[in-house]
Order: sequence, then structure tokens, then C-alpha cells
Amino acid sequence: MKKLITAAAIALLLAGHAAGSSIDVAHSAAAPLSLVVDGQAVLPGAPPFHSGGTLYVPARALLEYFPIELQWNNTLKQLTLSTSWDKTILTPGSASMKVTYTQTDGGYQEELDSPVLLKAGHVYIAAVALDSLTGAVTELNPGGSRVNITPGSLSTTVRVPAAPPCRCRE
Repeated sequence: MKKLITAAAIALLLAGHAAGSSIDVAHSAAAPLSLVVDGQAVLPGAPPFHSGGTLYVPARALLEYFPIELQWNNTLKQLTLSTSWDKTILTPGSASMKVTYTQTDGGYQEELDSPVLLKAGHVYIAAVALDSLTGAVTELNPGGSRVNITPGSLSTTVRVPAAPPCRCRE
């Protein structure tokens, strides 16, 4: 009888530990990431997130680096990013984007590393796509709670940074 009671106690202990662990994981997974561009918090209604090991950021973050216009076509479920020289079409569910030139008849289709997603009314692209489109550098902070985006070599930042870039001594 003592063996049965001991086995039941161990089983309850293990079950309680497993349940406690899953609650902790679910709680930490529910905390949304914040988005910081050039040291300033942006787009609180469209937080970045992870899906299948890919970090996604809102396509609207492109507005922080280029003077572009975003247009959503609800009938076709497509987001068009327009500049004076080209139009880029992103379609949620597709892992490619279509680029057409406005000054000529040319254009091309480019494959993306991950599909474009539509979540809570916002179009999201993989952070690596933002990096390749703008040259911006996207990093997840060490605590894993904030996504920092800073301009890179291709970026033409349209915002004024909160603080000047660090000119650290070597």
C-alpha cells in the first residue's frame, strides 16, 4: 500500500510540475514584443511576433525608412507600396513580391524567405525582408521583449532619431 501511495504522490508531483511549466511558458509567450525604431517606440497596435521561428514586423515599419505610400486593396487582399519609381505588391500568404517600374514597362518577381502574413488587420513581413528591402538592421534585444530597428546602408531614414548615433571609441 505504501508503494501505491508513493507512486501516486510522485505522479501528482510530476503532473503538477508539468502543468506549472506550461502555464509559465504560456504566460511568457502571451507577452507581446514592442517595436523600437531609431530609439523611439512605434506602432504599439501592431507588435512584432514570432511564427515558425521567423521574426515578423509590420510592413508599416517601411514608412520609417522610405517616403513611400501604402495602399490596401481589400478586394484583392494586397498591400501596394508605391514610390515615384516603382510599385511593390505584397500578398498575404505569398512568399514573393511583385515589383513593377512606374517609368518603364519593366518589373520582376522576387522570392521572400518567408510568406507575407495578415494578422489583426496588419500586413507583416519577415524581419529579414525588411532588412533586404531597406538595409535596416533588425535585432531582438537580449531579454527577447523588444525588436530594435536601426537604419542600414540602404536606408534613407525619414525620421529624426531620438539620440544621435553612438560614435564609440575602439
